[in-house]
Amino acid sequence: MIELEQYLYNKFTASSTKRYLFAIEKLCAFLGESNAIHARYIDIISYLYSLRQKGFKNDYLQTEFYGIRNYYKWLLHNKIRVDDPTDNIKLSDLSNRSIQFQDLFTKEELSLLLSKKNRYELLKWRDYLAISFYIYQGLTTGEIASLTIYDVSLEKEVVFIMDSRNCSRILKLNPNQIMAYKRYITFDRPTLIKCKSEQLFIGKLGQPETPDGFHYLIESQRKLFPNKKLNPKTVRQSVIVNLLMDGLSLIEVQLFAGHHYPSTTERYVQEDLNELRSEIDKCFPLK
Repeated sequence: MIELEQYLYNKFTASSTKRYLFAIEKLCAFLGESNAIHARYIDIISYLYSLRQKGFKNDYLQTEFYGIRNYYKWLLHNKIRVDDPTDNIKLSDLSNRSIQFQDLFTKEELSLLLSKKNRYELLKWRDYLAISFYIYQGLTTGEIASLTIYDVSLEKEVVFIMDSRNCSRILKLNPNQIMAYKRYITFDRPTLIKCKSEQLFIGKLGQPETPDGFHYLIESQRKLFPNKKLNPKTVRQSVIVNLLMDGLSLIEVQLFAGHHYPSTTERYVQEDLNELRSEIDKCFPLK
């Protein structure tokens, strides 16, 4: 720690150095010194999240984070590490956007959504296709609403996702989707449409379907799961977690989901989070 202290003194005031050393010591006490040296993104984010759970405010967390970040810069400087696990951390990651695994669904549960009964026979295959994009490709409502008739290729059996928020990607279609798409695009869409539009999904009034309409397709089925939060967000989260549980790598799931940063995908690693939550409970038991 003497070398680390000198490193900090060369960069900061005496008071800042003392404060940052305190933050580093707390991290090492929490993770264990050896584990702290080799910590991953998820280890750091879980530690900071535990502090937020204890009621510490943003200013305090910011100071802790600056101290921790300089610890890893020192490890890099001394070639003890070749990477910095704090690189992609933003304090906004610690907000209440954590994954609530108890609200997620298995693949079998998600498939039940495709059995939705429809009052309008003309919308049966349209709704099936829209819901299938939620549960097979894990698309967001915005991505589904933005799909055009040119974004699905039956020849290649893929769907092209062009989105400003997530990374653009090409995803394989499920065989059931191909059948539903052929029926909808050949018979139902031409009957529904009342104006010139390239949007794939048309509402019952003949206009492009709205995001609210897609939300309704999912949220109207909440009675299937009375003890869980069923909405497009938890469906997408479930698809991502199920892929990880099936053994896909983080990079494969990142590309599938369109995440810009690996850190976003890492939040879905349930096993790691459960283990870390257990450690947090041991070190910071609830009063």
